[in-house]
Amino acid sequence: MTQTIDWNRRALASEIALSEANGGHAVHYKNFIHIYNPHVPWGGDFNRAVGVKITDFESFEKVIKKVQDIHTSEGLEKPDRFDIAPPTLDSAVWSPYLEERGYSMHEVIFFSSLVSNTHLAPGFELYSPTENEYIQWYRELISAYDFFNDEYYSQLKPLHLGFVEVFRSYRLLKDKEHVGWVYCANLGDYCRLFSVEIKECFQGRGYGRVLLDGIKGKAFDLGVKNILLQTQENLRGFYEKCGFTECSGNSVIRLKQS
Repeated sequence: MTQTIDWNRRALASEIALSEANGGHAVHYKNFIHIYNPHVPWGGDFNRAVGVKITDFESFEKVIKKVQDIHTSEGLEKPDRFDIAPPTLDSAVWSPYLEERGYSMHEVIFFSSLVSNTHLAPGFELYSPTENEYIQWYRELISAYDFFNDEYYSQLKPLHLGFVEVFRSYRLLKDKEHVGWVYCANLGDYCRLFSVEIKECFQGRGYGRVLLDGIKGKAFDLGVKNILLQTQENLRGFYEKCGFTECSGNSVIRLKQS
């Protein structure tokens, strides 16, 4: 008898694993799980509420109030992200209400795929960089953002080194040239992917599919049967062409930046 996979549970568990790999701690409350990271005050993946169970506007206001109280007591910035537990919210009902209160909502989709004993074509290679190689590249990557400064980087560097111990970094090389990357965590009976990226100058050449095929083979070598990733609607076609199918989804409510 084939066992049905509870992808909603796996999706939530993988989001918690993602935050914990960044140094956070998951604290369970009645209607949500709060991710608390003692190392940084920022929101996003570092401090947020996940698995939020709400039925109406009033229940959401109660969650907002509780999470704001937690942030105030811990000296964190104002909470700016709430990941709603499946099913997704009705946009026609919720969007006007959220807009009035300074929030926006978008849908995220989880896709899964079976692993496969695949081999990359000649000239391609999946390479896991050394710590020094990785951190030099990572600094170059984030230094392009407006929010980057040395203080920010000094706080983030140790957290990200902890992150890549769990979500191992893999580069896709084409004739030894770095063309893309992905992070992959073995979470027991499945692998969770994060940040599937191809450098802009190499996009449109089919390298994204090559990268995913390579990581399917890597997951096969790790002894798991499935891989899981999160994306948005505009990339649905790409992942479906790469052999992925939608398995879960939820609404993410974010505070608009002033």
